[in-house]
Amino acid sequence: MSEIKKERLVVFDFIRLFAILMVVLSHTLKVGSVPFDIGYLGILGNALFFFISGYLIYLNNSTFKSKKDILKFYKKRLLRIYPLYIMAVLFLLFVSFILGTANTYSPFEIITSILGLQMVFYPKLITSPIILWFIGMILIFYVIYPLVMYFSRQSIIKYFILSCFAIGLLVLVKVFTGFIGGGVFEYYFVFVAGVLAAWVQIFKSKKIHIISILSWIIFAICVFITQVIHPSIGDAEHLSLSLSVIIPVGFVILLRMIYGISAVFVLYSAFNFIKPNKNISSFIVSGAFAAYAVYLFHGPFFSIVNKIITSIGVLFQNSS
Repeated sequence: MSEIKKERLVVFDFIRLFAILMVVLSHTLKVGSVPFDIGYLGILGNALFFFISGYLIYLNNSTFKSKKDILKFYKKRLLRIYPLYIMAVLFLLFVSFILGTANTYSPFEIITSILGLQMVFYPKLITSPIILWFIGMILIFYVIYPLVMYFSRQSIIKYFILSCFAIGLLVLVKVFTGFIGGGVFEYYFVFVAGVLAAWVQIFKSKKIHIISILSWIIFAICVFITQVIHPSIGDAEHLSLSLSVIIPVGFVILLRMIYGISAVFVLYSAFNFIKPNKNISSFIVSGAFAAYAVYLFHGPFFSIVNKIITSIGVLFQNSS
């Protein structure tokens, strides 16, 4: 049993490693011309991260019997997320100051970002760019999760209903106040799908092979749509709500959710088909362990590299 559990965790490390690769590529391939829609690499990577976060959070925190359990969960999450996150925010601001782009961020945005509240105030009081928005979003999901689990009383149906109720409240907040970034509504149900997948132990299901085959087909269709039709939400955050906006935006959000969730099963089946040896598995585990730090620090690092390359180019141009 322990060997099976360890192997399954390596599978999720493999998915996490693939996710960070997609996110990093989406930020680095913007330079030059590539024959595909770069933006969907980042969307795919983020969806994988949120699904795995929901899946693993349930495996490790499935029972909340008291308020003490909820507070313990919050404390554990904060200690795991905040130390490195705050270092990343400060490093990003330092790099921005060195590169002369510090005025891009307002004092309010800096404070809310340090607190992890950037996705609460976006786009009402915070404009683009958003500092490390992923962390601000996952913190919202982590605030909701133990509360919903506590009131669901170990009922998967109640959990889903209460999850819909919770996100419905956030929809009302957005409609009437303009707070809460739209990405929250796009990725929330990917996170919930991860929780439900762990709850029903879907990867242990006898139908996992059928599910995997269907996922390959669905994923291929999603790749075709995203790369040929290029559906985009655009500036939906700043548009007034109407059927002419809600329907196409809703379609794109649903497409992205299906795209990300199907990719999880595609990668799961690909890993089991490859069956990497012990050395490769160790590399995967190490890479996945570093994924959080890479996610936090790769942006400032690439900004520095880009500045150095640009400066060298200017020097050569002047010398010639």
